[in-house]
Amino acid sequence: MRAFSGFCGYDSDHRLDQFLCLTLSFSTGVSSASNVEQSPQSLNVQEGKSTNFTCRFPSSSFSTLHWYRWEPEKSPKILFVISLNGDEKQEGRVKATLDTKNGYSYLYIKGSQPEDSATYLCAFGTVLFRHLQPIRKPMAGGTLVTV
Repeated sequence: MRAFSGFCGYDSDHRLDQFLCLTLSFSTGVSSASNVEQSPQSLNVQEGKSTNFTCRFPSSSFSTLHWYRWEPEKSPKILFVISLNGDEKQEGRVKATLDTKNGYSYLYIKGSQPEDSATYLCAFGTVLFRHLQPIRKPMAGGTLVTV
């Protein structure tokens, strides 16, 4: 299996490899290197219904939290970067909130549509730098949302 920026990459000749890789990453839901947990691991949402899921991180060394949306056969897309306690970011029907005191971030999808089907990932940021670029710790296994 191939890795791409901390999670499984897509290779048109190896669709089965991608499926197996995703299945393994969702089975744990925990990244032990960074203690980032995401739940639930998968959701089947009825069209038009709202849903939400949680990312838990170590609150003692918080810097930033990143939410990504990853569609099959595409590169992950960053949805939100949140760094202030109590902060809330929204784009259309998708909203993220942050509680650094308790070490949680929540992602909400209002009125789910088929185009919302994707894997949503959270990554805990650090203040480490290399070549002036922030280094993000490994992300949680992700939440697969199917509408």
